[in-house]
Amino acid sequence: MRDISLDRTDDCGDCLGGERTPNERKTIMKFTVHRRENVPEPARETVSEIIDAWGFLPNLGAVMAESPAALDLLWAGYAALSAKATLSPVEQQLVCVVASRENGCGYRVAAHSTMALWAKMTPGVLRAAREGAEIDVSRLNALRVTTERLVRQRGWLSEADKEVFVAAGYQPGQLLEIIGWISMKLLTNYTNHVADPPVDVQWSAQAWDPPAR
Repeated sequence: MRDISLDRTDDCGDCLGGERTPNERKTIMKFTVHRRENVPEPARETVSEIIDAWGFLPNLGAVMAESPAALDLLWAGYAALSAKATLSPVEQQLVCVVASRENGCGYRVAAHSTMALWAKMTPGVLRAAREGAEIDVSRLNALRVTTERLVRQRGWLSEADKEVFVAAGYQPGQLLEIIGWISMKLLTNYTNHVADPPVDVQWSAQAWDPPAR
């Protein structure tokens, strides 16, 4: 078990122009990277299902076990989007890589890059998705562009944006499927932002650092 702390200065010391030493900083929140044997009771069934499916408990799931409701939401969402998918596994992972990149989430870019390779995404397509560059497969490039615009524009698409998507051969229901995946990435990316769990060794070969803000 590992604890991840969020620290801040107390008494608004920075507002007065002074810097606090580490000993003067107050820890206001801790996130625990749980292990199977110490997860909260309401999360144990879902954690067991994750381990059975993946062979290990990713650090993201280990943190999210702190909120069994959030963990169940993630697991159910993934199950529905996978079981009833009309997007191919490569397309699903492309959406997840692009959305996570747009949200600046290194952990999830690394994880979904690994899964993209498992799904047989070509290295060139993956590289473009990670870099926000044009993909030389027109259908996949339209998917990249649409995902980027949905994230950047908070779901608002112009008629021209929709035309790019439709012209690539996609259907209205698939746009909603993309939004479903983006909603899952909102949950996982934001969790990683606030908890900052370490990247699992299983994803580390595809490590990615977000650009400086």
